[in-house]
Amino acid sequence: MVLFGLFGGAISQLLVIDEMAWYYTALASIIALVVNLLVSFLLKGRWSTRMKNHTKIVSIILFLALIWTIYAHTKSFIEGTFPFRDYDGQTSYHVKGNEYTYVAQEFKNAHPYIQSDADLIRGGFGSPEEKYKAWTEQSINEHKLNLITTYS
Repeated sequence: MVLFGLFGGAISQLLVIDEMAWYYTALASIIALVVNLLVSFLLKGRWSTRMKNHTKIVSIILFLALIWTIYAHTKSFIEGTFPFRDYDGQTSYHVKGNEYTYVAQEFKNAHPYIQSDADLIRGGFGSPEEKYKAWTEQSINEHKLNLITTYS
C-alpha cells in the first residue's frame, strides 16, 4: 500500500499545472487505490496457463497504452498551458485556451512585440487570474478537460 501511495504522490507531480494540482492529487490517489485492488486480486487468484497468457497480453496492451497516454498528456500540457514567472522568479503553469477574446486579439494586434501567451497575460492582463479576459471560457474548459482525460 505504501508503494502505491508513493506512486500516487509521484504521478501527481508529473507536469504540474498549479491550478489543477488539487485534482491531480485526488485522481492519483484513486488510481493508486484501483491498481492496489487489482494487484491484490491478481495475487490471490488461481493461475491457469490460459489466464497467464491472457494476463501477459493485457499487460503488453496496457504498457503500450501507458506510453501513448504519456505522450498525449505531455502534448496536451505543452499545447494547453502557459508558463507564468512571478516576481520572485518562480514559474507556475496555468491552463489556457485556444480561442482569443476580442480584447486579447486587439491587444496582440496593437502590440506586435508580444510573442508568447505568457507575454500576453503579463503585458495585457497582469496575472493568470485574468486569463478569462484573454481566452474564451469554453476554449479554456476544453483544454482543461483534455488535460484531465489524458492524465487519467
